[in-house]
Amino acid sequence: MARTSIRETIGFVGVVASLAFVGTEIRQNNKLARANAYQEIGIATAQTWAEFGQDPDILQDLAERDDLSAISEWTQTDWARRFTWWSTWLRLAETMLLQVEQGVLPEGAMQNLGYGSFEDWLGAYPGLTCLWPSLRLSVGPALRGRIESGTPYEVDCTDFAIPTSMVLI
Repeated sequence: MARTSIRETIGFVGVVASLAFVGTEIRQNNKLARANAYQEIGIATAQTWAEFGQDPDILQDLAERDDLSAISEWTQTDWARRFTWWSTWLRLAETMLLQVEQGVLPEGAMQNLGYGSFEDWLGAYPGLTCLWPSLRLSVGPALRGRIESGTPYEVDCTDFAIPTSMVLI
């Protein structure tokens, strides 16, 4: 009987040790996945800024982003460029938000990577406010809800030369 008890105890200790090992491995894999996610989003963000930073038109756009008199001078090509620019950033933001929702990244990851608060985007960028009716169709409900929970910029978009393909009636 004593031998059976010893064998059962050794077996039990073996199972507990195995579970502890598996738990440690899972924890390490989660840390690695989080680090990889941060790295991938960080690289994508840096590459996007590097590409945009080489375009003098985009740099001027950024300088004029809240200057309504400058925005009123934007051509249809300028509006199309901004549509593409915002589509790129929205796709990156949506990718990051998905990783937050899946638990790969913590909630604060967006701010840590320089994306700020989505709730502030419509209020900070009148061009985005004007393009939002079309852009909102290209993002999922989670990101759309976060962005739309903010206060939009007070601007009459009908005064601008936005291409009709980007305006929803």
